[in-house]
Amino acid sequence: LKTGKSAWIYQDNKRVLVATHDAKDDDKPDKIIKAARGLAVKSMQALKVKKIKDASWHITDKFDAKSLNQFVNASVLMNYQYAFKEDIFEPNATEEEKQEQSQQPVLLENMKFYTDLKLSDENLKDTDFYIKAANCALYGRDIINTRGSVADPEFMEERIRELVDGKKQ
Repeated sequence: LKTGKSAWIYQDNKRVLVATHDAKDDDKPDKIIKAARGLAVKSMQALKVKKIKDASWHITDKFDAKSLNQFVNASVLMNYQYAFKEDIFEPNATEEEKQEQSQQPVLLENMKFYTDLKLSDENLKDTDFYIKAANCALYGRDIINTRGSVADPEFMEERIRELVDGKKQ
């Protein structure tokens, strides 16, 4: 929020983070997109500090569709923290136990994005793509952060098979 401001507003049991970025009319699209990503990062950092589990963003219609997508993508990417749990690789664990224990901590359990921006079907498909791309990156982070003694070729093959099971060849 280098050129913007943020503040927490408290009312009853609710907290609202108001974050702004003052864009100039002559700002280039790349600068606005960078500002949208930066605003998402700073907002997510503020939410992490407060250990917030549910968050809704009300995004101004001053953003264009590209900036909105970058904001959403950066928010999802920031919702990550790796925590290796050794016990998920115990040979006697059931598949259900492995699945349950392998869930990495999600900082925000619910993320909702609202905007008055008029989005076309194509814009919504793009937004869906940016969310899926961020989730793929988070999956890759989990793989990369897994210790080499665990992430052996068999482990890697299992992860790939999990990804492609049920998909068209």
